[in-house]
Amino acid sequence: PFWLRMQERVRDLSGHALVVDGEDTFTAMLAHLLRASGLDVSVRRYDEPGLRETVRAHEGPVVLGPGPGNPGDLTDPKMRLLREIAAELVRDHRHGLLGVCLGHELIAAELGLE
Repeated sequence: PFWLRMQERVRDLSGHALVVDGEDTFTAMLAHLLRASGLDVSVRRYDEPGLRETVRAHEGPVVLGPGPGNPGDLTDPKMRLLREIAAELVRDHRHGLLGVCLGHELIAAELGLE
């Protein structure tokens, strides 16, 4: 697959992006594409200790990545945590926010969309 090979940079972006992995292998491709655009990238799993603090402290773009689950199921500890993180990012983060698949659904849910 193309995302396993380094590509020439399409743009020379700078900065550091944080990708929150919701348990999906597609996250690796997202990280690769961001790196190919010139960004430094850190990927953190949703269940990594200290994730909430890492997200709060991050001063660059954040990508809420894909993964299995229903963002409306707040009885699922994973969804509850990711919804809380999404809510905080929507409310407070001012350095760029992107949601992909599940991440997009999490952001939409926090904005009151279905």
